Amino acid sequence: MANMQTAAQGAPVMDEAAMAEMRRLIFEAPIQELADAQGISIDEAVQLRVEKNLEAAEVPIEVSVRPIEPQGKLIGFASVNIGGAFVIKDIAVVDGQKGMFARMPFRSYKTGSGETKYSDIAFAITDEARQSLNDAVIGAYREALEESEEELPDEDESLAQKM
Repeated sequence: MANMQTAAQGAPVMDEAAMAEMRRLIFEAPIQELADAQGISIDEAVQLRVEKNLEAAEVPIEVSVRPIEPQGKLIGFASVNIGGAFVIKDIAVVDGQKGMFARMPFRSYKTGSGETKYSDIAFAITDEARQSLNDAVIGAYREALEESEEELPDEDESLAQKM
């Protein structure tokens, strides 16, 4: 392709026009045109279009958070609803040395030698999914804190009410 450039690592990089054309082929062009442009069969073009559409589809993530009185580094719990089809409960909100993060639910067990091991019950497979879930949980935790602070009366107000 004339519109391809080479990145520092040697991998081809498409310029904006080539990327726009690829998006048009994948998402808008007739399937035969996609197959011809990619040198693949109609079946492969259909599979490519489906895969790319699934990748591009945004899955909504709804988070509910319950801040708690800190227990060590544990500062809250979250439940996550992914696309209205899958729920993960008991995600711990932890304030670690490098900042807050979402710790997925896990189980612990003893090995034959008596060593304690930990295994996540549910987890994100890709870094992108893990980061998206973490950002959603931490964002919801911060919002819940702000809302709870808004609900609390000012110290001056509560003193005035007591007098």
